[in-house]
Amino acid sequence: MPLFFVLFSLTSIAQNAHISDSTLNEVCKTLVTKENKLLPDSDRVRQVIAKHLSPILLTLNESEQTAAITYTFYRLQRNCKEFKSILDQATPNKGDWVSLNKKPKSTLTKKDFDKFLKIGNYSYLEHSGDTVHISLTTTTWEDHFKDGTYSMLTLHWIKNAEFQIEFMESNNEIRKNFSKPGDKYRYQLLEKHSDYYLMSLEIPGKSQFMTFKLYY
Repeated sequence: MPLFFVLFSLTSIAQNAHISDSTLNEVCKTLVTKENKLLPDSDRVRQVIAKHLSPILLTLNESEQTAAITYTFYRLQRNCKEFKSILDQATPNKGDWVSLNKKPKSTLTKKDFDKFLKIGNYSYLEHSGDTVHISLTTTTWEDHFKDGTYSMLTLHWIKNAEFQIEFMESNNEIRKNFSKPGDKYRYQLLEKHSDYYLMSLEIPGKSQFMTFKLYY
């Protein structure tokens, strides 16, 4: 059974739509225990989610249960490397995303960095293959999705090859569940090609590193 539907099947046992990060951290810790790793991935996810979320979900009405499970599904992908790895193995990657074990190094020059913000408009492929368009300024990063929704983030340049964006708000179903206001993401320009920059993404404190292509 696909993992997304495993999670949503738990609404039948389904506290509060505000699932805390501390609860999700406990979910993640249990996922990586030796005994859980012996189980098939779908069983691992089902049992661990049920163990930690059942006391919460049982106090909610149906719509609140659905909201809590939706939030758990997306927020865990950000906060739990193990859950993200399980999900990636279960779903085809139609984008350019590649997971890494450590942060890569940039090969670009200052001249390449200077050109980056001058371009202003970029796009990238989601894991699903959908195209997301980006509007950049010296201080903002704005995502525009195919369904007409958006995400707003502030942008702060750290050094020549590296900048950080901070989540502000979104009306996109995935992004508003994946991130909270104040969440930070660190990007690095790695290589410049004829129609794209190869980028790295780091989720600070979560040991998650990825590369992807930012097209212009």
